[in-house]
Amino acid sequence: MRLFAAFLTNRRGRSVTPKAVKTGAQGSPAGQGFLTRLRREKPLAVVLGVVLLLLILVALLADVLAPFGPNEVFLMDRLQGSSARYPLGTDQLGRDFASRLIYGARLTLGVGLAATAVNVLVALVVGGVSGFIGGRLDLTVQRLVDAWMSIPGLLILLTVM
Repeated sequence: MRLFAAFLTNRRGRSVTPKAVKTGAQGSPAGQGFLTRLRREKPLAVVLGVVLLLLILVALLADVLAPFGPNEVFLMDRLQGSSARYPLGTDQLGRDFASRLIYGARLTLGVGLAATAVNVLVALVVGGVSGFIGGRLDLTVQRLVDAWMSIPGLLILLTVM
């Protein structure tokens, strides 16, 4: 313990160890937990987090939640409105909109996660190589990335489409 005493004191010999934090009834600092603070300071983030969790649950439980398969065709029930059997109605081939929407959530989340994974992988490789080599390459890559980030995403999307 004496070995670390030099690191835990300042030049005047006073202790610089962190003071104990007051804890509330739940054992969190000043009685405010992370979720309580988040709910109070950023209520929209909490709402969107709940929506995202529900979307993930629906996507994972699509086989259980969907009343029909996504491509099951009921020709006699074409273009039906909302009913007990078809909560969101049917399309021109008699396919249930609710089932297709539920199975579509699975596909949408899969595509979104794959695109994010590719984006992170490319950014890690470019940033890692640029930072490792350094010098002019690093400056050039930084300027290219700055130029790319200055273009609005919607403009790029409209150009590609």
